[in-house]
Amino acid sequence: MSSRIKQRFDNIESPRSFWSNFLECRGIELHNGVQALLIRHNVDDCQTDSERNWTMESFLCVSMGAGQRHDPPDCLGLSQLCNEIIAAQQSLELDNQQPQTSHDYWELTEASERASPLEDIMSQTKTDVSMFCIINKSFQQLHHVTKLLANSLERPDFSEANINRLMRLSLDRESRKLSFARSPLHLLESRTSNPQHPCNRHAVCDPSATVAAFSAAELRTRLIEFHSQHYRVSDFRIAVADPRPLDELQSLIEVAFSSMQENLPVSSPIVNENVGHPYDGTETAVKIRALNASFNGIYIAFPLPDQSTKFASSPDLYLQFLLACDKPYGLNAFLKTNSAAVTASDSDPATGYDTFYIFVHCNRKLNPRCEDMIITAVFRYLAMLRSVGTQKWLFDEVQDWLNECELHVNANQQWRRSDIDELCFRLRRYPLQHVLTARRQLTKYSAEEIKDLLELLTPERCKVFVPERFVTKFDGRAKGTQYCTSCKRELDECAEYRLEKFQPQLLAVCSADWPSTECEIDARFQRPKPSPMRLVEMTKNLLLNQVVGCKSLAERQSSSLNVASFVVRRTDSQGSLLPYLDRSVELSNGVQAHLISQNSFGGIFNHNGSVLTISIGVGHLQDPPDCRGLARLCQRLAISRKTLKLKSIYNEKMRVFEAHTEYSVCMEGFTEMPVILEQLAADILRPEFCRYEIGQALMRGMADSPTDCIQPVERLQRCAGNPNHQFNRLPDERLITNWTEEKLLDQLTQFHSLYYSGNLVRLVVEDSRSLDDLEALVLATFGQLPDAFANRILFGTHPFDGTKMGVKIRSRGVNLDEIRFVFPVPDQSDLFETSPDLYVSYLFETLFGKLSDAYSRQRGELPEILRRCPVANLLDYGYTGFDSYQISFNTTFCQKHCSAEMEDETIKFVFRLIALIRKIGPKKWLHDEIRHQRRTKLAKNFEDILYRRANIINVLDENLSVASRLLRFPIHKLIFAGYLLNEYSPRAIEDFLTCLSPEKCKVFVSDLNRKGEASNEPSSQAKDASPHSEEEFSPELLAACSAPWPANDCELEKEFEMPEPNPFVCTDFSLKPREEPHGAGPRQLQLPSSCNARLWFCQDPYLNSRQVFIAINLVAPELLSQDAPVVLYDLLETLVSSFILPACESKSDFERSNQKWVPIVNSHSGISTFFVGYLEPVLRLLPDALSGMSRFSISSLNESHNNSNSSSDSSSSSSPDSAGLFRPSPGTEFASKFDAIDFLADAEAVARQLDLAGFICFSNSYKVQSVNLTD
Repeated sequence: MSSRIKQRFDNIESPRSFWSNFLECRGIELHNGVQALLIRHNVDDCQTDSERNWTMESFLCVSMGAGQRHDPPDCLGLSQLCNEIIAAQQSLELDNQQPQTSHDYWELTEASERASPLEDIMSQTKTDVSMFCIINKSFQQLHHVTKLLANSLERPDFSEANINRLMRLSLDRESRKLSFARSPLHLLESRTSNPQHPCNRHAVCDPSATVAAFSAAELRTRLIEFHSQHYRVSDFRIAVADPRPLDELQSLIEVAFSSMQENLPVSSPIVNENVGHPYDGTETAVKIRALNASFNGIYIAFPLPDQSTKFASSPDLYLQFLLACDKPYGLNAFLKTNSAAVTASDSDPATGYDTFYIFVHCNRKLNPRCEDMIITAVFRYLAMLRSVGTQKWLFDEVQDWLNECELHVNANQQWRRSDIDELCFRLRRYPLQHVLTARRQLTKYSAEEIKDLLELLTPERCKVFVPERFVTKFDGRAKGTQYCTSCKRELDECAEYRLEKFQPQLLAVCSADWPSTECEIDARFQRPKPSPMRLVEMTKNLLLNQVVGCKSLAERQSSSLNVASFVVRRTDSQGSLLPYLDRSVELSNGVQAHLISQNSFGGIFNHNGSVLTISIGVGHLQDPPDCRGLARLCQRLAISRKTLKLKSIYNEKMRVFEAHTEYSVCMEGFTEMPVILEQLAADILRPEFCRYEIGQALMRGMADSPTDCIQPVERLQRCAGNPNHQFNRLPDERLITNWTEEKLLDQLTQFHSLYYSGNLVRLVVEDSRSLDDLEALVLATFGQLPDAFANRILFGTHPFDGTKMGVKIRSRGVNLDEIRFVFPVPDQSDLFETSPDLYVSYLFETLFGKLSDAYSRQRGELPEILRRCPVANLLDYGYTGFDSYQISFNTTFCQKHCSAEMEDETIKFVFRLIALIRKIGPKKWLHDEIRHQRRTKLAKNFEDILYRRANIINVLDENLSVASRLLRFPIHKLIFAGYLLNEYSPRAIEDFLTCLSPEKCKVFVSDLNRKGEASNEPSSQAKDASPHSEEEFSPELLAACSAPWPANDCELEKEFEMPEPNPFVCTDFSLKPREEPHGAGPRQLQLPSSCNARLWFCQDPYLNSRQVFIAINLVAPELLSQDAPVVLYDLLETLVSSFILPACESKSDFERSNQKWVPIVNSHSGISTFFVGYLEPVLRLLPDALSGMSRFSISSLNESHNNSNSSSDSSSSSSPDSAGLFRPSPGTEFASKFDAIDFLADAEAVARQLDLAGFICFSNSYKVQSVNLTD
């Protein structure tokens, strides 16, 4: 059998991804030229429309290559009669059912849908080829059908009786309007084309030239001659589908069709296949007006050469997409404004020619002016495409459009009837190995083919079909109305037309080059521009293959993208504490961006949407001295535009803008990240400055109240500062209202070109897209910004320099709702690794409660303001070259108890606490404890983020806003800079503490009325009086505030317990499991602070989840004596059960269901424990356990044991049930084991001398006394 196969194509590719689940395809060519497509499918997955109660278990499609174009001119319909005889012959032998036949494919589809269920055998004929499809309801029929089909194709039954029977059936079908259906457009096209063309002979035929005018004997002779001339075995194309294996289907086709003769006898020359286009030799550049038919629009038809060989590039699909898409650059977007819509399509498959149709659907009746406008728009758009040229990204858009169409049509993943019918055309039109993917997968981009096609779509080569004006007779017909040959009157009426030549003016406008000054439509078209996501795809290769610093290569690669910038620096993943992957990039134009991918691990998706913060680096500090407010006006016109149609959060209140030195835009809770970035980049690059917008912005600005622009305390700080300092400008000092709109327009243009530069732009993006997509998106949008290298305005002096310090600044007529201490400090931006302000703030907030309690016990009741912990941090001004440290007490709850004495007492308390901190000074163990506390808090915040699917950027707003962090810190250190104390610097802490003295401080307090209450009443002073007053510290207060700790006259300070180091706090606890990929199995993470505690980390590589497995060796076997392990085992087991298990139980149900703590194990490797859970809970649980262990006092074991003994003695005298109510302390359970160990009285002191690294470890150098441990 292998000798029968000439060619074989295995694994024919399918364009639909879901087909691969239940389809196997193979193509074969027999030695005699017959080509067959074999499809093995799963019947259960190939469900059809439930309304038609039938399933396609197997089917057979055959294209015979003979059709109406082969009919003799004097005997039209002969090909249809021949095909009916072939189909009827096998039909009668199968089940004696009559086939349904039709000359038109679409009429057959409609008729077959009405005839439900479908007949077993159907025959259909088309103008170019002839084919029929056999659908079988059982597997057993297919083998019999193929044999009958091959026999009838080679030796059809041309008996006179059979011919007479089929002729009677044909006339009966015509009376029921089921034959030879044509649309009005098809009739008009055939009537106005070359009447000698074979495809136009059936348009209006003479009854004497049809098969009805011949006798059965004459028809028999003609049929035999027709069959011998046009039915060639090499033209047969077959498609068969069945659930059986492909080898069985191949054998089925070979047995049935390989026995056919290689060439059937030919008695006369074969009709030439390429007979030209039907339009050849006819008049073009005309309107063909249908006098008695309505199309609901305009058809523009262009004759084309055969396009079947260009299936890999399909230039006609390129034009279809541009004409019919709803993109801003599409023709459809323009015509929709004129109540019209365009649909473009090529003609049905033909042999030797094609036709390109553009149909413009109109929702209203047309008139000559409207018709000319639509025709002009179509040809001007085509002229624009010729001028713009072809673009590769548009070719990619076409492929995406085709994929979307496939997904939309096959949403239910059904093996449809249209798929079967389409195979008949595809088998004739495309090569066998590409029969399924042709024009569905574009594999070749050919700019020359697209250009050649555009050159053919000119007004001199087209025909325009338009309906008659004010048609009412046929307006009521449905869009799919069909016309039958038996209705001669209707056919004649519908085919009536009138030719109208294009007016010379219309022809000249349509033929002019683009753009044309004589045509106003040209200015309304938009040039094709890639979308942000398409631009991302275009830049993917640039990002993946670029070499950092290779500017010429990057510019050459990006020149076609209109992006002059490239990535010069890229830093990935700042640390394992971050639950998402992050990356920082810096472009060559200076733009810096930090990218966070929400969907990094385990399919995590943030339902709160994306987050975006952009700082444009320009603020009120750049205002010209004579035009204050210009920067804000420029920002409003450039950024706050109404074109962003989404939920956005702008910093619209002037308070936000004036408090920071640079303006920023913050948005969250949206999903249109590409559109947002594109719009913001366009606004920053090319803002729209016009007189109307300037007037509207000025009106909105005048409506802002000064009290809404800036907080009262911030306003008071600027009033009390140096009036000559540029930072102290107030928002109500605007001068732009004195300028005319024309002059402001010039000032805005100059200001924008001077300061809006790429090197000042910083942004942070959090989105569910991958890091590569986000990076490409930033490059595609912000890479177009110019790099003017504008300088930031930084100050070497503080706004308080030159003013009196060590004073109280009391506002007049304004209630500040707080008492604020402000200390000028040097710029802390470069100290983000050491962060001395965080060290001082932690001590201030930690010691505040202890000191206030001590004062309360000694002096009685304290002022209410000192009962709540204040806020101590750096003031968030942005990046200015200076900083201010504040300690703020909220007075909202105690306004009726305010007095000067309470303020003095608060001032004294604050500076005594600062004196205590200065006494403690920098300590390494305190630094480690603060670092440990902040890392634990950060891990907890990230854990909450994962649980609530929240935004990670919101966590960073604790000390400094994200906009300020973008300006103050390096972009690759954005997340943890100024948050974690990564380095210890005693000198930096000491320098910072020297700035916190009463002689370098200003205290801002509210105005007080006569009753001693905070007042908001306007002052009775003159209008030009100062808005504040200065009150110097009294000598006694200044002396008390400046005294060192402890004061000689204060017993409280002498007895105050100083903080002591924690022996069980890990100095450097960190897990970094994702620094680099690793294989399966555990890997050891050795803590650098100890050689005793060892951690083993393992993440399951197969589950691709966030679950981790951590084994911790608490005590190594070589460090233990022979008798100590039992004691240590009991001790550690109690510590774990006392501090780690309660931490597990306090978790939510969600976390408990995914965590498990394995009890302490005493193995050959030492005393170990094992934990299973998610990474962030592990990072939180272990530090919590360490903190609990650090508070456990070993020296209190004996005391706990004595208490337990006394409690047990008392309980033994009571009822037996009361004994169960006693709960011992954590040390009571094993205190009895240490009764005979006298050295444990000093065990805590010994433990402090050891390097425990987070867990208790004993050195073998300690001599354990000989005791009996059998109890």
